Amino acid sequence: MAARTGQRLSSDQTPGGAAPPRWLRYLPWAAVLLLVLLVAAGLRMRTHRPDEPPFLHFRLATVGPPVHAVISPDGKRVMYQTGPPEGASILVQDLDGDAPREILPAGPWALAFWSPDGTAAGFFAEKELRQAPVSGGAAVTVTKLPGEPACGAAWSGDGRSIIFSAGRPARIYTVPAEGGGYKLLVQPGGGEALQDFVDPHIPAGSQRRILLFAIGGASLPYRLVALDLEDGKRRDLGPGRRPAWSPTGHLVFEDREGLWALPFSLAGLEATGPAFPIQAGAARPSLSRDGTLAFVGGQGSTADHPGPAAGSPAPALHVVQDWFTGLH
Repeated sequence: MAARTGQRLSSDQTPGGAAPPRWLRYLPWAAVLLLVLLVAAGLRMRTHRPDEPPFLHFRLATVGPPVHAVISPDGKRVMYQTGPPEGASILVQDLDGDAPREILPAGPWALAFWSPDGTAAGFFAEKELRQAPVSGGAAVTVTKLPGEPACGAAWSGDGRSIIFSAGRPARIYTVPAEGGGYKLLVQPGGGEALQDFVDPHIPAGSQRRILLFAIGGASLPYRLVALDLEDGKRRDLGPGRRPAWSPTGHLVFEDREGLWALPFSLAGLEATGPAFPIQAGAARPSLSRDGTLAFVGGQGSTADHPGPAAGSPAPALHVVQDWFTGLH
């Protein structure tokens, strides 16, 4: 039997006597470093920085330049108008679909808007307010207009009535959605006899009957107004047009520079902070109940002239999911 030597193997030796590769001693530290890098990368992906691209902001391919667009109440579809006023087409595009479908062929349609359940489209045509099923079918007349031009419309949250603006000077009226006679809804105040009341909008989800609109014209700039239809209280919110309520607690609107957002309380009927810009060169904002924002924009576009300026690209249809994260 061989005698034992009594020697102990050092930590750098193997039973066979060969030293292990030196890189093995650094392997645990490399694993720790890799873990730290992965955690840091994950935090960066979860944290939006102002200089990074907006969150889920994409440009939607359209059949011709859009001149008017509105997101569906559920945020899954967008309805837009393209073509000249005398021969416009109204189309609906599923955000997860490949191609739009035409719900109204070329005709004198204008300013389409959604019903609260997303099954019907309202629009103006030939001095009438009409509605048609989004799934296809014949359009029906809701009411004759009191005058031209048409200046916007909105469906009430319960689907029973439609509020619209028309005439010169424009006034805001209400009419049953199933059709009938219209009634004047907003009485002009002192000094407002020659001004237009336009762009009516009803905030979704409000516990109170609130109407947002704009007043202007007659050589005066447009200003945003909030009106409580229950007690008649009215608030001037400053310059702007085409208000759209966001579930984030903001009033998104446009001016000649682009889109802005105003922190706003429906309960208090007042601004809760200063307005801030969210998208330059954009117009015609609309918002869904989940906060998805759609707008028409392009370099050189303005609030009153959403088409392209000379030498600039044609306006495009943009959709931003979670706009407050992406554009704020």
